[in-house]
Amino acid sequence: MKMATAILTFAFVAAFASGAAANGAFTFEGFSYAVPTDDAIGSTLYVYGIANPPTPGTPTPIPLDFATKQYTLVAALIQTGKTGTLATQLNDTYATGSWAIYEDASTPASYASLGTFSDGTAILTGSLSGFTASLQTDVFGLAYGNGVGSYLYVGGTRYADILATAPLDCSFLASVIHGGSPVFNPMPSAPFTRTFNAKMVCTEGVPTEQRSWGTLKDSYHP
Repeated sequence: MKMATAILTFAFVAAFASGAAANGAFTFEGFSYAVPTDDAIGSTLYVYGIANPPTPGTPTPIPLDFATKQYTLVAALIQTGKTGTLATQLNDTYATGSWAIYEDASTPASYASLGTFSDGTAILTGSLSGFTASLQTDVFGLAYGNGVGSYLYVGGTRYADILATAPLDCSFLASVIHGGSPVFNPMPSAPFTRTFNAKMVCTEGVPTEQRSWGTLKDSYHP
């Protein structure tokens, strides 16, 4: 059971890594809960996560100061659809939502005090749409799955910086484990019910640049 959980968790991470875009990604390890309850149309899904520092293979889309600051994700999604069950395959859909990434140099985020996730500076904010999470239970009784949706940047103190990367086709990806992973990612106390690791990644647009015809022709030659 423990080994199966580890394999699943790392499989999610590997799947995310394979889809990295040229302008990097924001990745978060976190948890979620829903009000009034999970997997119910009309419920609001709340996600709280702590950002991972960049790696050589996956930089953040804009430079962030992980040495002296912490970065957190807070998201809320409205459930608008549901099919199936955890015993077979559960598909939860969320038509709309919102998110924000916060920067804080003073108060570490704590799942025992959720206000610590949003008491910093909102460096990036945005909207979510068309998110679908699919979960199913394996032979070990572990319910897990993944999710995908779209997001937009709409504001924040670093909004101009992120626009300079020309983000296009932004995807909000998630790996979800119902009840969490007791060994590798223990579930915080109530109200949390699921592990929710997220990745926010965009393809990179092509900036407009004035070039002479001669320069343009030369660029096609080694």
